[in-house]
Amino acid sequence: MRILSIIIAFIIFSADTSAQKPSSIVGHWKVISVFTGEVFVSSKTDSIFLSDAIKELYPNPEYCKGYLDMARKVFLTDVYFGPDGIYKHMMGDTVGYEQYYKINTLKSVIEVTGKNSLGNDVMEEIEYLITDEVLHLKIKTTDFPIELTLEKRASLN
Repeated sequence: MRILSIIIAFIIFSADTSAQKPSSIVGHWKVISVFTGEVFVSSKTDSIFLSDAIKELYPNPEYCKGYLDMARKVFLTDVYFGPDGIYKHMMGDTVGYEQYYKINTLKSVIEVTGKNSLGNDVMEEIEYLITDEVLHLKIKTTDFPIELTLEKRASLN
């Protein structure tokens, strides 16, 4: 009975860690939804929702429409995680910025390093979870955490 318990525990823990293998993040990912606490954007449902605070900031419907159009362009982008540890944020075919990443499986975070706008070296921890070819990221900010959902576009060979 003890051996059966050990085998079951091994299977459970093996299945749990295989879903988070660092190599499974390698490839091109399309952002399909973003929630910033103020804005929710989804390319799957072609929907955008604004918080009441944002609606008060932009009471004019035309201004609000401009904000929504900008949100679609800024948030619904592509991300590339290379096997060499390079992370690229893509806007169409253009690289928005390039940084380095490392997976920390113990903490379930992606450690992204690069330069900030002042040229200083910075490291950011991004919580991640991969389920059924869908990558969930949670980026902590001073205001609200930004939650992104991404679908895998293609794996690298």
